[in-house]
Amino acid sequence: MFAMGAQYQWRGEMRWAESWYTKSLRIFKKIKSQAGTGEPLSGLAALALQKGETEEARRSYEKSLAIFRKARDLRGEADALYRLGVLALVHGEIDAALQYYTDSLNIRRLGIRNDQWGEGVIFYSLGNVYQQIGDVNKALNHYIDGLEICQKVGNRRGEGTVLKALGDLALQTSGPADAERYLTQSLTIFDEIFDLQSKGVTLYSFGFLHRQTGNIDEARKSYNDSLEIRAKVNDERGRSFVLKGLGDLARRTGDMLTSKQQLEDSLLISKKVNDRRNEGVVLWRPGFERR
Repeated sequence: MFAMGAQYQWRGEMRWAESWYTKSLRIFKKIKSQAGTGEPLSGLAALALQKGETEEARRSYEKSLAIFRKARDLRGEADALYRLGVLALVHGEIDAALQYYTDSLNIRRLGIRNDQWGEGVIFYSLGNVYQQIGDVNKALNHYIDGLEICQKVGNRRGEGTVLKALGDLALQTSGPADAERYLTQSLTIFDEIFDLQSKGVTLYSFGFLHRQTGNIDEARKSYNDSLEIRAKVNDERGRSFVLKGLGDLARRTGDMLTSKQQLEDSLLISKKVNDRRNEGVVLWRPGFERR
């Protein structure tokens, strides 16, 4: 049942995902298998994080981590540590995120044999942290390591995610042509594996790419396509990012009224989901005044 929930979450059908996770949790509780409750708790925590319920997500992840450790389930422990790293990064807790990711990677390397699938994801996540703090070389090295591992083990979703990250990084470094190449590869993969949620993330990056290169119509289309997907999969944090992008785009075209409204909507969602980093970015925007 947990696997069914994960499949529905992957495809963006969040109500069905929540239903299967909840059924799985109830069954394990009914048969008094505390060890079995760890995975559905993690699944429900991921849904809570996506909806912006960060404290509920933290409680569930910490509870699942304790369950996995008690059961000596190293794979579950590594996954829970990774998820806590994701949550820490949402809150801008860089040092905590690095520690969680590093602890997860060490377990995968030393405690679990042949867990290269998990290693690839962790290398991507570490690259993401380094990119956020401006260490481009470390970010690139970790992304390349993650991409090679994901391709080696056939982790298509991981491969698409790392290619998206390489596209974002290329826009800062080697230029828009490389960025478009990476992002196109990423989008193709997500279409092939029917990963709607991740497709929405890559479309947002395409919007930023088109905005930076002055292709306003394509930027608006990519942002709006991403916004539609984020709403469908109930990704509140993602919606705040896209609204920020649309607000910047409207300001660039001189539509200050629309820009202000979209930035205010982005700020409102950021406060709701406790995304302090995005909240600060929106408030920094020139000419934006908080109501």
